Amino acid sequence: MLELGETSVAFEPETLQNGQSGNVTQNFFDDVNLKICTVRNNGSLGITAKSLAVNDVISARTKDRGPPGLMKLSPNGKLAILQRQVNSVDIVLLEKSDGATAVEFNVPTKSRDMILSVDWISNNQILFVTKQSLELFGLNEDKRTAKVLRTSNVSASWSIYYAKSSLVVVATGSNCTTLQPFLVQHGQFTRLKNFDVEFGTPSNENLLEKDVTVTSLYGKICVMVLRYSVRGATTTDLLIYELPSDLNSAAKMKYSLTLGCSGGFGIHVIDNLIVVHHQGIAKSMIFDVALSPNRPTHSPLITVSIKPSPVCQPPPALYIPLWSMFQPDIVVDPVAGMMYQLTLRCSLAHEEIHEKAMLIEFLIHRTGQKQLVLDTLLNSLKAKELRLRQIRKLFDLIVEKFSLSTGAHSNGPGEVNETAVTTYTSSSFADRTTGNAE
Repeated sequence: MLELGETSVAFEPETLQNGQSGNVTQNFFDDVNLKICTVRNNGSLGITAKSLAVNDVISARTKDRGPPGLMKLSPNGKLAILQRQVNSVDIVLLEKSDGATAVEFNVPTKSRDMILSVDWISNNQILFVTKQSLELFGLNEDKRTAKVLRTSNVSASWSIYYAKSSLVVVATGSNCTTLQPFLVQHGQFTRLKNFDVEFGTPSNENLLEKDVTVTSLYGKICVMVLRYSVRGATTTDLLIYELPSDLNSAAKMKYSLTLGCSGGFGIHVIDNLIVVHHQGIAKSMIFDVALSPNRPTHSPLITVSIKPSPVCQPPPALYIPLWSMFQPDIVVDPVAGMMYQLTLRCSLAHEEIHEKAMLIEFLIHRTGQKQLVLDTLLNSLKAKELRLRQIRKLFDLIVEKFSLSTGAHSNGPGEVNETAVTTYTSSSFADRTTGNAE
């Protein structure tokens, strides 16, 4: 039901030092544009960005100003961030050259503090998160200058940027368990209510960025946190905190997904399904909270192993420790130099979900499966596999789903679209903005 590699792209594997040529290759994943970015010899032999789309390749050459710590492209792909210093970044104009190399200009943090993260907010705005503040800069490509638009004081240990909603979640507190969300829109910061999360480890340990995922489930923005019950225990769960549309309310835990094992996990959210991969058992657990939206605790609906796509040759190695996973459905194998897309095969769901009413409801919630829903329902009715109350519920869901799909986007049972969280009037932003324009 999960298939890897139908869509893939090759890139140059990372090398620290080539003994013969002395060349160094570094790879970075741009999680907003879903591109793998390759920097060869600190840019002097070229920088390249590839996506899974055919012939979607961006390339340029820069001067060697030292090894970069990251590379990220602007949304339109015309600019790139290369971070070569701890408190500044270089903005590379990919379509403008000064002889053989691309034009660049440097943007330091206003505070001169170390950069924890940097992200593109728009084609001409970047956001720095430092240990003490958020700093929003506007870029002037023609003048090759940057201007501070807004700052906000916050004590940060790490942050995650969710580009779809212009949301940055900052980890604060002694154990990084207090999460402070900010909306970054229209050149301003809107500080939302912070909230505390559980992660179950001893008090002398910190919540790590790798154990937190920001995503959207049925139109609601959610923060997912892996919780380890006790050191060395065999059970772990995934807590889901839902951000409310009311700015004055804090996020609350909505669901707990029981995993039943410990160790290395990877998480994808594909078509509103939470897919939790476990390297140790080489299995993937699939959860659909819409099947029981009022139930706080969920067990896996399906547990399957990923299969390699027959069109991908050579077939990808599966569940290897070096896998890197990115939202919503990207798997990167840095050793093989391959980026793959993970595909959900809804046509095979009947092999895993044997209860017909649940199978049909599962398919109703999937995107683009209208014909499969109707065919499965018709076959179940002919075989008399459904009770009357189940038929009534399914028809209600079908009418709701497919009538909404022709107009407004369906958000799932009782949900509010994520745009409700991010769309406000200018006055409401001004009322709640933190920090002052410089």
